[in-house]
Amino acid sequence: MLDMACGGGEAVRVFRAAGWQALGLDRSEAMLQVARTRNERGATFLQARMQESAKLGSRFNLVTCMYDAINCNLRVEDLFATFRNGYRLLLPGGRFVFDAFTVGGLHRAYDGLELHTRTRDHIVLTASWVDQRQHIGTKELLGASRVPEWTPWREEHHVRAYPPKVLVDGLKRAGFTSVTLYGWPSGRIISISETDDLDRIIVVAQR
Repeated sequence: MLDMACGGGEAVRVFRAAGWQALGLDRSEAMLQVARTRNERGATFLQARMQESAKLGSRFNLVTCMYDAINCNLRVEDLFATFRNGYRLLLPGGRFVFDAFTVGGLHRAYDGLELHTRTRDHIVLTASWVDQRQHIGTKELLGASRVPEWTPWREEHHVRAYPPKVLVDGLKRAGFTSVTLYGWPSGRIISISETDDLDRIIVVAQR
């Protein structure tokens, strides 16, 4: 299997523990270093964006994109490019699996959220808000870390939620023969109309 936007390699670790041969791709070399550290020898991690294939000599039975990484596609064009890339990486009959914020779930998770956390070595202030028209959530983190002296820093992260019909239509345009939606955390097969009250969904597309 292959995990796109693998981050710190958690999905690769889980699948390898279950006996799978697993490969991780991520655009961030810093995150790939974390993934290599967390995984034992034998795990392979390569640098690539989820919209493009690394130089791979094989295709896969399963391609995943987990932990809301699909929502990091802020443009529809990038989302559909990710779907096409997932299709290219699969063997015939293989499956592309990802989780995603729903529009309502993103608004509930990001709109007006403010947090203050403090440990011995870190102070973090978090504020989040949502662009109501484009459904783009922004999370701003202001903090200071003792490394070893107190050093201020700032980060900003963005995610975008898409209506389920956009996801399904984009996957079918990419060539997938079937698309199934599952509610989270129930795991029950759902229709597009049943996603309104859910915060997240699981999408399984078959080549």
